[in-house]
Amino acid sequence: MLVARYIGGRQFDRALKRGIRTLKIAMAASTLTSLIIALIGSPILETFTKNPEIIAVGLPVLWAIVFVEPGRAMNIVLMSSLKSAGDVRFPVVIGVLSMWGIAVSLSYLLGVHYELGLLGVWLAQGADEWLRGCFALKRWLMKPWERRKVAKAEISI
Repeated sequence: MLVARYIGGRQFDRALKRGIRTLKIAMAASTLTSLIIALIGSPILETFTKNPEIIAVGLPVLWAIVFVEPGRAMNIVLMSSLKSAGDVRFPVVIGVLSMWGIAVSLSYLLGVHYELGLLGVWLAQGADEWLRGCFALKRWLMKPWERRKVAKAEISI
């Protein structure tokens, strides 16, 4: 919301800094939260099941989420910021290509071919999130909104 406001007010440097600041906060919060959940994963899983096989599958997934979540935060924050800055096509194209090209392909490769199962699917999801996040960061730092013309609103009473 603030990014769009700054860009609309042609405060481009503030928009860039706001996006990066929000990114840092989101990545730190998601890393810390997922790390805490992974550290206390056994008791959390045991509240839902006592089956040791399910817990054995679930614990590595909780640790994989520590890898996934910062990438997801980067992807969500920066792609949303790009959209609010008027750069809508880029997030859509990268999203479709990465989800189908990386997430689906790697999920099959890691989950089925290499027999990592659910853990492989989560690792593939993480690779997809990080890839999209890195593309979004590169695009964000290029400041695409500076090349766009913004129409001035005319108010008549």
